[in-house]
Amino acid sequence: MITIKAGVKLAHSAFIQPEIMRIIWIAQLTAPDGYEATITCGTEGHEPHTSHAKGKAFDFRTRDFPEGKSIEKWAKRMRAKLGDCYFVVVEPNAKCPGAHPHVHVQYDG
Repeated sequence: MITIKAGVKLAHSAFIQPEIMRIIWIAQLTAPDGYEATITCGTEGHEPHTSHAKGKAFDFRTRDFPEGKSIEKWAKRMRAKLGDCYFVVVEPNAKCPGAHPHVHVQYDG
């Protein structure tokens, strides 16, 4: 199951584009057992030219990631399942240094 953080906005087009919905499906499919992936950012707060604003990217929370599990390995599993038309990266929290990173996933196809 995927959780969407309160206040996150998702483009309506994301729900009719299988390529975008695939991000959500693969995030949960590749997550560690018992971990519920949470979308923390959709289209809100981004410049119009960005993948987020176009409804082609999501950020996933990691602060509640299971202890002893690797966020980098989760990102690697997503990369492998999604393929070359997607970009997956673990990004630091630019607004709050020292805070947990997030996993950014976008469709580039």
